[in-house]
Amino acid sequence: MLLTWLLLKKMERRLIKLIPERVEQLAITEPIYAMRVYYYGTDSDNTCTPTLSLPYIKTQQRLIAEHPDDRSDYIWSADEHDCPEDGVFSYIEDESLSQQYRQWYARLCDSKNEKLKLQRFRKMVQRVCKKLNKMDWKDIPMTAADFVSVPAGG
Repeated sequence: MLLTWLLLKKMERRLIKLIPERVEQLAITEPIYAMRVYYYGTDSDNTCTPTLSLPYIKTQQRLIAEHPDDRSDYIWSADEHDCPEDGVFSYIEDESLSQQYRQWYARLCDSKNEKLKLQRFRKMVQRVCKKLNKMDWKDIPMTAADFVSVPAGG
């Protein structure tokens, strides 16, 4: 348990460092309102480090116009903005993170309690998003004033 906790803590610190760097590297050309940080379990392979989906504000506005009665649901629905014209999708490519993820994945697959271990990983991604939401994103071009990051199961 302690080894799993330490590994997740390392991954958390790494993600908090890498995600803002990656968003800045993307050189996004249209305003974005959110970032979904996708995490994966044993239904994916051991190379699936968390990925990012950054929907455009124009996508948010379109969804609100199309679904005025369900606007609070639709703007967060990943299936409603998964086309290339709806935003930016990105992998987080980092060998250190990939190595940590492979170690965690091996533990997850060997676990008698896969659900519990996946829950711990999900909570780690939730903590990452919470910390990212406390950051000041105004220096990263094209992020909305109320930019928010949220975890999402992939």
